[in-house]
Amino acid sequence: MPKSLSITAWISATCLASMVEEARHCLPNETGGALMGYWADRNTVVITNVIGPGPNSNHSRHSFYPDAEYHDTEIERIYTASDRLHTYLGDWHTHPNGSARTSRKDRKTLSAIASDSGARAPRPVMAILAGNKDWKLVVWSWEAKAFLWSAKVVAANVTSFD
Repeated sequence: MPKSLSITAWISATCLASMVEEARHCLPNETGGALMGYWADRNTVVITNVIGPGPNSNHSRHSFYPDAEYHDTEIERIYTASDRLHTYLGDWHTHPNGSARTSRKDRKTLSAIASDSGARAPRPVMAILAGNKDWKLVVWSWEAKAFLWSAKVVAANVTSFD
């Protein structure tokens, strides 16, 4: 069972709207992308940019494979434009008609990101957007190769995911 810790994930209304728009566009298939931003402190992650799936991504009902080349290009662009402040934080994806809990595959992905020195994200996050009309966003954080914590999500200026 994941250990509980008080973590807060800040995400702008623009980023959240972009995720929901992409999710609705791809229904009933999964979609997703990458997250950029920074850790404000040990318990607060700030998501500043959401990268979509990319033009060569693959989507199905129970899986999503991003366009890695597109992600690499966008991550570099955002990193450079932010004067190296906004870094790769992890990934986001949808669970259409499902829950926002991590699957075994999701946990393996987080573990792989954490151990990949090229990702430079030893404490990666994964945002899961679940639903089909009404959407629920949960942000998970991988910690110390053993614990997975869910975060309280604070979306700026958002009262509904509709």
